[in-house]
Amino acid sequence: MPALVSVVLTGCVGWSSISAERVPLPAVAPEWVQADTDGDAGDAVGWLAGFKDPLLDSLVAEAVAGNPALAGARARLAEGEAGAVAAGAARLPGVDFNFQKSRSRANGLTGAVISERFTTNLTLNWEVDVWQRIGASAQAAELDRDALAMDLHAARLSLAASVARAWFDVVEGRAQVALAEQLVSNLSAHLGSLERGYRSGLNSAADVQLARSNLSSEQSRAIERQRVLGDRQRTLEILLGRYPAAQIAGAREKLSLPALPPAVPVGVPSSLLERRADIAAAQRRLLGAELRQTSAHADRFPKFGLTASAGNSSAELADLLKGSSAVWSLLGNLVQPLIDGGRREAVETQAAARVTQAEARYVEVVLQAFSEVEGALEQERRVRAQLVELNQSLIAAERVEALTVEEYESGIANTLAMLEVKRRTFAARSSLLDARWRQLRNRINLTLALGGDYAAPAGGDQTTKR
Repeated sequence: MPALVSVVLTGCVGWSSISAERVPLPAVAPEWVQADTDGDAGDAVGWLAGFKDPLLDSLVAEAVAGNPALAGARARLAEGEAGAVAAGAARLPGVDFNFQKSRSRANGLTGAVISERFTTNLTLNWEVDVWQRIGASAQAAELDRDALAMDLHAARLSLAASVARAWFDVVEGRAQVALAEQLVSNLSAHLGSLERGYRSGLNSAADVQLARSNLSSEQSRAIERQRVLGDRQRTLEILLGRYPAAQIAGAREKLSLPALPPAVPVGVPSSLLERRADIAAAQRRLLGAELRQTSAHADRFPKFGLTASAGNSSAELADLLKGSSAVWSLLGNLVQPLIDGGRREAVETQAAARVTQAEARYVEVVLQAFSEVEGALEQERRVRAQLVELNQSLIAAERVEALTVEEYESGIANTLAMLEVKRRTFAARSSLLDARWRQLRNRINLTLALGGDYAAPAGGDQTTKR
């Protein structure tokens, strides 16, 4: 899908790293323990296009537009942006306009007198943020907004990876179903041949029953693989925001997995602290917690305020505009909390506890990120070695099958041997397909773990660099 690969989502790749030196992190290795230099490194940005699968491109674009979880992440960012505006507004003066009409009745010598009065008033209120109580809170809200933007960026990357994995699950499942159906077809044809031979007295009843047993077993296996395929299609449909009907267009035609793209550039472990959106979001949430602790501490000091008002008061509504009865006032005030039952101290203690929680969460996210990369690198190496062995196993199985067919046709090999080698060959093909599928999934996991980007659909979300 050309539109998908025309715009590159680079949102958080270039964000500035926020210092968190005082957070105790374990020593970072100078290089990845499980790194392997075999293979040419490609580009983590635009990795989705490396699979050269237009249908996958369109599925990712559909998911970005219709996935409900991603829509929720967008809404949370919108909420955070509004919260940052609201928190920042507290630093500015507030102006209120008031219009009031009053009516009174008094009894005099000449009877009751009813009078009306109209009043307008413009009031300005402003707290002088001497101790940065308001400023710290506003900055914390801005960091919350930035963290939510990074959450959205990470959610898009994760969704693209999930769709790619789910699509390859469907492709592998369909290929396994095709293999199972092919084996069932071969066994069914072989059973027919044995039954004809039995009627002619060339085959025994035991040969026929053995063939029937093998056929039933493989038919059961084919049914199970069809069930798995249906579950995988429904999983993909949910990611796309569709009704889970197990009806993915193109799934029946797509019977082969794509070639593995070039290896992604792994860099060094320390680079992960700047590349991953979840780490950057955890950093900002930690700083936001520290700023809220500062704000809670400042709330225990005196507050300096300024109130100014100006207005008119008149018995006639039309006279309000003449200004003949204008009044104004200017008032400075200082408020020092004295007794609050320990509320402000408790709030500050809560804020300090939240800082400790944010520190722990930051360390947890960093360690999890390192673990994901190391695990994916190890899996990459082991699956590649396993594929070499499985290829050799399939070659050997196909040779044995060819020899056994010749012996069977010559009357040397019996039915049991013939059925067994056919099943071994199909099992070898299935195992090789399974390993290639796991290799593709792991490559996606590695790219995501390294904070790699993907080509975004035209008109899709763009994460702003902050």
